[in-house]
Amino acid sequence: MILAGCGGFRTTPGGPRFLRQVEWAGQGVWLKADTHTHTQFSDGAHTIAEVAAQAARYGCNVLAITDHADRNLSAGTHEYIEAIKEARRQYPEMVLLAGLEWNIPPHDGNEHVAVLFPDGPAEGQILADFKDRFDDLGREEHDPTLADEALEWLSTATATGDVRPVAIYEHPGRKRQSSKQIVGDLRRWRAVNDIMVGLSGAPGHQGMEPIGSYRSRLKTVRRWDPTVANVGDAWDTLLEKGIDVWGAYAPSDFHDDSGLSDYWPGQFSETWLYAPDRTVKGALQALRAGSFFASHGHIVREVELLVEAEGLSRPAMAGESIEVPPGSQVTARLQFQTPSTDWSGQANGIDEVALIAITDEGANILKEARPLSEGPAMTVTLDVPERGLVVRARGRRNSLMFYTNPVRIVVGQPGAPPVASHSISFPIRAAAREIWKSARSAPPLISMFYVSVAAIMLVVVYKVRGSQRGDDTSPPTRSHVAPRRLHYLLLAFAFAAFVIYGSWVPFDFEPLSFAEACQRFVDAPRLKLPIEGRTDFGTNVLLTVPVSFCALAAMTCDRARRWDSILIWSPLAVLLCIVLSIVVEFGQVYCRARVCSYNDIAAQLLGTLVGVALWNVAGQKCTTWLRRFRETRASRGRWEWLLQAYFVGLVFCSLLPFDLITRPKEVYRKYGHGRIVLVPFADFSADPGACYALAADVLTYVPVGMLVTLAFTGEQRPLRSRLASVFWGLLLVSGIETCQLFVYSRFTSATQMVTGTVGVLAGVIFWHWRERTRGSDGVTGRPDHRGNRWRWAAAGLLYAGFLLAYFWSPYDWMPAAVSNRTQTFFDIPISNLFWSENFNAMTQVIRKGVLFGLLGALVENTATAWTTTVAARRGLRVALFFLACLLSVGIELGQLWLTDATPSLSDAFVYITGILFGIVVASKFAFSPAESVHSKGPTLGLSAL
Repeated sequence: MILAGCGGFRTTPGGPRFLRQVEWAGQGVWLKADTHTHTQFSDGAHTIAEVAAQAARYGCNVLAITDHADRNLSAGTHEYIEAIKEARRQYPEMVLLAGLEWNIPPHDGNEHVAVLFPDGPAEGQILADFKDRFDDLGREEHDPTLADEALEWLSTATATGDVRPVAIYEHPGRKRQSSKQIVGDLRRWRAVNDIMVGLSGAPGHQGMEPIGSYRSRLKTVRRWDPTVANVGDAWDTLLEKGIDVWGAYAPSDFHDDSGLSDYWPGQFSETWLYAPDRTVKGALQALRAGSFFASHGHIVREVELLVEAEGLSRPAMAGESIEVPPGSQVTARLQFQTPSTDWSGQANGIDEVALIAITDEGANILKEARPLSEGPAMTVTLDVPERGLVVRARGRRNSLMFYTNPVRIVVGQPGAPPVASHSISFPIRAAAREIWKSARSAPPLISMFYVSVAAIMLVVVYKVRGSQRGDDTSPPTRSHVAPRRLHYLLLAFAFAAFVIYGSWVPFDFEPLSFAEACQRFVDAPRLKLPIEGRTDFGTNVLLTVPVSFCALAAMTCDRARRWDSILIWSPLAVLLCIVLSIVVEFGQVYCRARVCSYNDIAAQLLGTLVGVALWNVAGQKCTTWLRRFRETRASRGRWEWLLQAYFVGLVFCSLLPFDLITRPKEVYRKYGHGRIVLVPFADFSADPGACYALAADVLTYVPVGMLVTLAFTGEQRPLRSRLASVFWGLLLVSGIETCQLFVYSRFTSATQMVTGTVGVLAGVIFWHWRERTRGSDGVTGRPDHRGNRWRWAAAGLLYAGFLLAYFWSPYDWMPAAVSNRTQTFFDIPISNLFWSENFNAMTQVIRKGVLFGLLGALVENTATAWTTTVAARRGLRVALFFLACLLSVGIELGQLWLTDATPSLSDAFVYITGILFGIVVASKFAFSPAESVHSKGPTLGLSAL
């Protein structure tokens, strides 16, 4: 029994006190509940009476019937309510709630909320009115304010004494592109009132494949929604922001026990309510209070998360909030009962329990261990930080999990004068202080910060000393070949716009006063950086590297390298990027779906310093290297440039997603998780997917073999020998694999050493063979494609067919899917990538860009092979480019009919960009009939478009 034996606690004046408490603590009852089921009144296979009978069989004390609120279905009708009342008469011991699964605006049936209503004489009329007025499916306009009106209406129209309905956001990650997307929606709904009490931490359909019917980007984590299962995800973000919503909730979402392989209510998924009594009112009160836990597989009973503080009248339980004096300690205690067998009759036992803490620095696991055999399963003493904390718990047996709701601990500030929320100087000082704290809170990456600062200082000293010696007084020769200062300025603006766009998409702005926005900015979280959280930090570092690099290049490119470019222009570039970073993060305060964080500012500051250092150390050399591709006419020089660019891109991709590790114990953890394989082919299996990955690894390193054969040997010198080329290639492969050792999510495998070496050898052999057998036009040294016109045309058509087959596989066509996807198809450009995980977004862009870049190269070579004049070549190129664009859009339109595809017009933009890039690069290698020894070289080809 909860809180039994705790009568010795007393409240001390000025000491701990309850801010929110469960009034029936110590006097309640445990009720097994399933609050999300369907019947023949919508798309279920059974009657209400049959579902209630099975729920009773599997021990449910509380059952809610929540058929779909679609206006063309029968939920909410007179017959619906009468069938529920009849089931109540047949099963008087069961608490049977009437409810609806609401298609909440503005999502047109893609997002669902279970609404549970109190019983009473007007129960049926209220359900019917709510369904008719507020369900969003099939409306001509999808207005988000309609959801606000619905929540307000529920709070007033259904009030029966002190009993109000509750709403629970079901399967929150099933159709989302990112788990953090739900943060903005729940913040908005909770700002209206507390009708929306929480979210289903575990989705229904636990017997399906994939679990929960999660067929979009997000997948369940040990059967739970990632918004709850991933520490620091959406649920913890909401708790960190002071929004107490409950996620320890596991309904069945029962439809059909045969076709859908659903489990009956209570058969597998359980939500246990600690309620004041066994009534509809008691169940709704428990759901609103958060006094419940949830599990799968019947692995635990009577789970209690208790927080004790000296001077508190009793321990606080899940759902409650307490206030303690500054500098207090509290003790968190997790205890439960373990049945001898689980749901399938197997021997039962909990393998591991964990206590999770959420502070203003983020969420992390405080302790994770096997439960103690005697007494509480886990006991942890905590020092309460100055801005308080929230604790929640979970446990597992194999892949079966249980979760508790949280307890909030607030730190009181007796006698502290209130701070004016309209003060501007306070946010600026506080924000600066928090940014510095955030930078200090990243131990594995802060060393990079100091190294970057030290590098800039060394460059300053070197440049000043050089200018004093007179070594660098003459400006470099001005070039009329791009890139020049104007190009760098345009790039700086483009990258800055990209940073702003990517940080504010999807532009779902929330109206706030400036004073409130300032206060939210000051209260922004400063997150700790576990290994799993470093990807976002690394991504933010990369965001401002090109901005600061291009900004400083626009100021100093082709100018004398004097001390003023270091002491004047570099600090100015840093200042501009800091202003940009603060503006971007402050703007995220107004974005419902984005999370403002001082970590992002610290990371972007680090990226700014890296970009400035890169320009000062090697910026002019990089400019010269970029100009080589425009200036050189020889095919060999262009190939060398292209292969060098490929190698730089390969190294960059090999370090994705930048979740860097620097500590030996983190390397050992990576080894323990199987990401370091020391024996070649120990991680290989003979299935088709593994064979494809092996072949891809080999092909990836073929250009590296070509590079080490060709690079740095001179235009007139012979190629590097095969043996020397393979030796240098092996060194490069080893270096890349060694770098991947310090990227946590990447595999470091001896197998890739072997496949990389094979790829290098293939590249070396291919280039030596090419040099012996290649033919050219005899003028520029570039190949003449005019005799292969039919081959190029056929290759283009075959490759277009390959792209169609690749992006439409596995061809699971479903015409009914179109209506639900047309709206999202025209979402804000590139928003689907920004809602994706950073690593996934970058790899998707690179993969799709490369695939369509090859199509662009085929377009250029086909145009060259079929024309004899420059004008004809340009005209045919434009026509083929237009057809390639139609193919790009057609591929995405076709995906509207595919069940598991995520079509988006944004992807078509990525495809078209790849095609343009392929045309530009290929135009530097294809032979133009108008070229001669006296020509100035071929045009880049883009002007024709």
